[in-house]
Amino acid sequence: MKKLFLSLAVVMMTTMAFAEKQTVRLYIPGMECAGCQAKVENVLNHEKGVKSFTITLDERIAEIVYDDEKTNVENLQAALEKYLKFKSMPLRNHGKRCSCECENAGSEHTSCTQEGHNHKH
Repeated sequence: MKKLFLSLAVVMMTTMAFAEKQTVRLYIPGMECAGCQAKVENVLNHEKGVKSFTITLDERIAEIVYDDEKTNVENLQAALEKYLKFKSMPLRNHGKRCSCECENAGSEHTSCTQEGHNHKH
């Protein structure tokens, strides 16, 4: 019995050791007002694995901390699209340079010109 308990404890500790908190910044172009922000907050509050988040409405960005054992970026994006019809795109860095997946990535510019990338940096 002791061996069984010890084995279970080792398995649980090993599993917990691999789970990590990850952070993603999602640009959500459809989040245009306080009402939209409240809806995004509601979706994120109900998503498994979401630990915390902050939303910057004027930039239309949600910074989300999540448990990578319970969810991933694709699941978070799918939830926003499923429940709110809001598409989103991950931003790659936290600096002033463009960090989206557009042709201007890494360059210094005030807004993306590619369709759907009308966000400020």
